[in-house]
Amino acid sequence: MCNFDTAIILNIEIFMIPVSLTLQGIYSYKKKQTIDFTRLTKAGLFGIFGVTGSGKSAIIEAISYALYGETERMNTRGDERSYNMMNLQSNQLLIDFICIAESNNTRYRFIVEGKRNKKDFTKVPAYTHSVYIEQNSEWIPTKKTDVTQQLTGLSYEHFKRTVIIPQGRFMEFLHLLPTERTKMLKDIFSLHSFDLYDKTKSLLNKTKEERAVLEGQLQGIGEVSADELQQKKLYVAELETKNETAQTQKNSLSKEIETLLRIADDVTELQLLQKKNEELISAADTFSAVETRIATIQLACKKFEVMLRNREQKQKEHTHFKEIVESKTKELERKQIDFEEKRKQFFTIKSEFENLAEFEKTTNAIKECIEIASNTKELTHALNRQKEGTICVDKVEKKLSEITAVVSQLQIAIAEKKQTQGDIAYLTQQKIHSQTYLAIIKQIEEQRVERVTAEKNISKFTKEIANILAEYGVTKDVLTFDYIPFFTKIQEDLDTQKKEHEFALQTAKVQEELILLQEKLETGTPCPLCGATEHPNKHTQLKHNAKDTSTHTTAIENIETKLLGVQEKKQQLFILYRDIVTEKERDATASDKMHELTIARNLAEPDEKIEDIDAKIAHYTTTQKEIESLEKQVKNTEDEQKKLEKNRAKYTDEMLKITNSISRFQTAIEIHSKKCSKEILDAYSTQSVEKLEENVVEREHKAQQCTMLYHKQLKEYEDAQKQLHELTASRNTIIQQYIKIEQDYGVLQKEIETALQESSFSSLQEVESFVKQSHTIIEDTKKLEQYKHACATTREHIQKISQKLSGISFDKAVLEKKQVEYKEIEQIAQQTQKLLIQEKQLLQQYTERIQKQKDVMEKIESVSYRIENLRTLLKLFASQGFVNYMSTKYLHLLCSIANKRFKVLTKHKLQLEIDDTNAFKVRDLLNNGHVRHIKTLSGGQTFQAALSLALALSEIIQTENPAASNFFFIDEGFGSQDKDSLQLVFETLQNLQKEGKIVGVISHVDELKEYIPVHVSVVASEEGSVIHL
Repeated sequence: MCNFDTAIILNIEIFMIPVSLTLQGIYSYKKKQTIDFTRLTKAGLFGIFGVTGSGKSAIIEAISYALYGETERMNTRGDERSYNMMNLQSNQLLIDFICIAESNNTRYRFIVEGKRNKKDFTKVPAYTHSVYIEQNSEWIPTKKTDVTQQLTGLSYEHFKRTVIIPQGRFMEFLHLLPTERTKMLKDIFSLHSFDLYDKTKSLLNKTKEERAVLEGQLQGIGEVSADELQQKKLYVAELETKNETAQTQKNSLSKEIETLLRIADDVTELQLLQKKNEELISAADTFSAVETRIATIQLACKKFEVMLRNREQKQKEHTHFKEIVESKTKELERKQIDFEEKRKQFFTIKSEFENLAEFEKTTNAIKECIEIASNTKELTHALNRQKEGTICVDKVEKKLSEITAVVSQLQIAIAEKKQTQGDIAYLTQQKIHSQTYLAIIKQIEEQRVERVTAEKNISKFTKEIANILAEYGVTKDVLTFDYIPFFTKIQEDLDTQKKEHEFALQTAKVQEELILLQEKLETGTPCPLCGATEHPNKHTQLKHNAKDTSTHTTAIENIETKLLGVQEKKQQLFILYRDIVTEKERDATASDKMHELTIARNLAEPDEKIEDIDAKIAHYTTTQKEIESLEKQVKNTEDEQKKLEKNRAKYTDEMLKITNSISRFQTAIEIHSKKCSKEILDAYSTQSVEKLEENVVEREHKAQQCTMLYHKQLKEYEDAQKQLHELTASRNTIIQQYIKIEQDYGVLQKEIETALQESSFSSLQEVESFVKQSHTIIEDTKKLEQYKHACATTREHIQKISQKLSGISFDKAVLEKKQVEYKEIEQIAQQTQKLLIQEKQLLQQYTERIQKQKDVMEKIESVSYRIENLRTLLKLFASQGFVNYMSTKYLHLLCSIANKRFKVLTKHKLQLEIDDTNAFKVRDLLNNGHVRHIKTLSGGQTFQAALSLALALSEIIQTENPAASNFFFIDEGFGSQDKDSLQLVFETLQNLQKEGKIVGVISHVDELKEYIPVHVSVVASEEGSVIHL
């Protein structure tokens, strides 16, 4: 037998696959450790191994806390979760969990962070939780609070039962009460959607209202006889014939009137055209004069317009060039004066510029004297620094010797303190055990109070039920009495009585209406009911008692009040019976938990007194502070030692630099002395560096100004010379153009005079006058053409209309007579049409009312049939009956799928079954198939059953969501399995791997590594838990 632990499953199977987990400062993890799940999940089957207490279970707890902010070990305020989760040798905690959602391939990141209070070691503020979503390779924070719910599809309570199951909770699904197990399946598979009672009841009420509305519509339609409908159809047909005759007469008169109106229009138009033709003839002389003037203007423009325009252009050019010649002459005189002045200035600066080389040579010699003086000053300063540096180096060497001795003494003191400090990991574990023991005792008391409260409530609810049933004469055992058929029978009896009174009430009302109708009957008037005109039995008295109507109405109201009371009592009983069931389940749950807690209390009793543990932890804390103080002194002393060593190296480097600079200054003085003549040295050696530098600046400025002025005046001299030549050439060209224009103007003037003599015009002024009027030709020509066109068009229209009216006579009196006849027949047609429309509408209404009456009656029949069906469904859905039915179906399906593996694991000895109360049973196939309680299984068989159920639950969830992935994590595994059973379990896990599922195993047994080659190891060390990939 392998001495393994009890199995626990982490079944992350809904939408997420882990990518990485980083831990720091949580439980036994002191330094930052990271698990890369990518490599592990690719292998399909992997493991996480380590000795007991190495920190394996902390991995599961960290994932659970990152996703939900809840853990199984530290899940109450009394646990001081923030303090106890943080490693005692750490001042901060970090959980960084990254996973990927396979539905959309999106990566999510959950981060938990926290820091210890710097002033109070025992105070750790609540941890901060952050959620990020990866977008475009960046982590974007999200404020959504339901990210975990979207990823897993489960609440924390269901998550820890089906996905991440803490230690000791693996068997919980097997041993849950049937009610709790059913509720869990409802939540996981969203079976609440099958709770259709309220929807059905609402739909039934709406359908009843719909029938009542339809019955009201039927009464509102009234009755229509077939004879009335047939008479109305005949009358409408007669009106349609009259209407067609009137319309035919109206259309015939309309055509005759249109013909007469067209003839009248032609006569009027002919008269207007003749008048217009006379006006056009009278305007003929005016337009003849316009035509002559247009010909004269066109002749003047043709012979003289171009020449006159050219003469005007030459006059403008002559004036323009004359002004340019005068301007150029004045500008040339100014440029000659400016050129002479520039020439004198240039030759003056030219002689000074040619002597500039000798001047700059003396300036350079003065610069060498400045370098000699500067280096001599720096040499003296460097010699003084060399002397001071030697003294500083000696002081640092002495201080370093003293500090080295102090560091050695402090390190010896730290080693002595650590030997007497104790094992904080052991003390912390004992502290946690003690706190767990006290918490269990507190939970036992809480469960006892729960049971007492449940018993009181059951007694209270039982009395209330007895009081209600006593009102109806029931004295049976209230807890076993089936109240629903009893009250249903009362309701049915009351409904029967109500219907009888309603029928009697309706009969009384009909009798009352008949009496009123009888009183209104008169001889010769048709009866509204039978149509007879004779009423021989009019005076026969009908029996009617007004009290009958009132009596039945009161009886109906009383019955409705009783029905409401019965329904109210029935609802109260439903709530009370439901509360009793809840309290019984509450009592049973508390009893089971008390039993489990009592066992846990005996197992968790601490080895040492909590006072002794606290004293040892306090001693450890005090010693730790002393060690930290000494280590701080060592660090400060070592920092000072490093600082001195750094200063010594700095001083040594600086001394070397000073020695090199002394040599450099001496060499520079020698080199610069060789570049200067003795006369220069004698003349300037006694002057200060500042005075020499001022002299150099002044000389360089003077040389620079001379050079700049020379080049500037040279350019100005050359530019002035060039401009003078260009201006002279430009003036000569303009003068030649001016002479040419004068010659062209004389030739053009002679051509105009010759053309005038050859024309019929008397003077040039007359020609110019006609030319100026050339802009009026277009407008006058247009008016002339319009006049000619109007004349031709008018004569043409007169001829056309005259031909049209040839042989036709027109009498206005005939037209007026036809118009009067048309109005009369039109009025008759309108009246007939209006009456026809009204009668057609009435006919349509009669037809629609008959059809509507038929439709409403069909709808009432259909709705009544639907109401009966809804009543049947309402009985089925009462008390969540359909939901419980679906839960039972899922539970049987779960059991059937689980047996496929459970039978193999038990070598076909056992199989799981569900009894009538939805509790798990075991059928022993080797003992005549007898059924026994699930708790009779051994520890190994219980593990096999729990594993089979967990895998079956996974398969059903995957069926509900085919896009989901499967990820199983078995923690602490297989302590109750023999070698053969263990082999079967691993074959099962390997088969899951072949089905595309990912299986992980956590264990402290190294032999399992033979089965699982891909794994990581968790090692407990002095530095905390360490993960080795």
